[in-house]
Amino acid sequence: MPKRLLILTSHDFLRFSNTRIRHLARHLSRDFEETVVVFRRHEVEGKGFLGRLRAFLGFKKRVFFRDGLKVIELDPWGARPYGLATRLLGLSNPFEERPEGAARLLQEALSAAGGLSDLLAVPSLLRGLSGLGRFRLVITQGPFEGVVGVILKRLGRADFLVCDDADYEPGFAPTRLRQALIRSAERWGMRRADLVVSVGRLLAERRRKEYGLKRVLVVPNGVAYTVFSRAQKKVPGAERNLLYMGYLGGWSGLDLLLAALKHLRARGRPLPGLLLAGHADPLYFSAWKERARRAGIPFRYLGRFAYEELVVPLSQATVGWAVFPPIELRRFAFPLKVVEYMAGGLAVLATEGTEAGLLVKEHGAGLSLPYRKEAVAEALLEVFGDQEKLQAMVKMGAKTALAYDWALLLERYRVLLKNLGV
Repeated sequence: MPKRLLILTSHDFLRFSNTRIRHLARHLSRDFEETVVVFRRHEVEGKGFLGRLRAFLGFKKRVFFRDGLKVIELDPWGARPYGLATRLLGLSNPFEERPEGAARLLQEALSAAGGLSDLLAVPSLLRGLSGLGRFRLVITQGPFEGVVGVILKRLGRADFLVCDDADYEPGFAPTRLRQALIRSAERWGMRRADLVVSVGRLLAERRRKEYGLKRVLVVPNGVAYTVFSRAQKKVPGAERNLLYMGYLGGWSGLDLLLAALKHLRARGRPLPGLLLAGHADPLYFSAWKERARRAGIPFRYLGRFAYEELVVPLSQATVGWAVFPPIELRRFAFPLKVVEYMAGGLAVLATEGTEAGLLVKEHGAGLSLPYRKEAVAEALLEVFGDQEKLQAMVKMGAKTALAYDWALLLERYRVLLKNLGV
């Protein structure tokens, strides 16, 4: 029987090149005769009410072959636009804005409808997996993907199940009911997996305490060091620039950064050049740009880049922004951008008490600071006002990032699988 790997992920595998699951699939596939990746597409095909109703009730399956992988894309039952409640309520940042009264009740009701879509992911994935046969190993990423992984094992279609724990998934949900549903699915899958691999120390400890897991191992996110280290050669003027790259949305911390820059301007202090790169939530980013324009805060949006092209924005700055709101979603996250900043020759600003903040503080690769505009303003003055200190942080970050090369981390992952008996 051929040795086959199945990866089930809640991430949109084809449209986001820089995700943990993409790196796992590319590196681990060499150990298997066939690797199959199954995911639910994030975009909804239908336009208008009737089109979206048809998308919600319908099901589609597409099969691709990319980079030696068999990729199966599903339009699942229950497909709906991402952040529907946020848009109907006009919230540009649901992670830092909380509606009240009737708006809060509407948010809860719409979120419950989102819970129905979550539950429909299970039969959708099972249908998408129909006829694919048996797998030596199933790696799941996502709470409902974990449920499907357990079902496959109980049906005798999988020998081993590994939950790759990349995020604290309940943190994506804005309401208690939806969070409880996600926690239930996540707990059920993780308790029955052969192995849980968490992305960071804080998340692993949370799993042990909240879900009663006795054994959670840690393999952090990494960086293609030989690629990103090219950004250590800076373009002229980079020493004056602050970069944020990644998702331009509610959990980016850009609201706080804007408040800190306005605070500096009001005090007559110099502002760093602000560079932004990545994919944007249209509602959030359009509102943010308008507020920045009204406040007279200059910035440049550089666009969206493929993975290896991120060297371009990294080479234009010496400080990287990773000061995210200390909500559960971000407290336990291990953002890829942090080690990418470090490898690219940037000192990192991160939130204290988060996984990113612990990493930066532990290695002296930047500053770990409270989530307050005054603290951010002082940190900006400190890093841009003392070039000697800034360069010391840059050097420590670049040195530390060597240990987070994907090749090294994925070899650790392979050893874990070998010890499991895969």
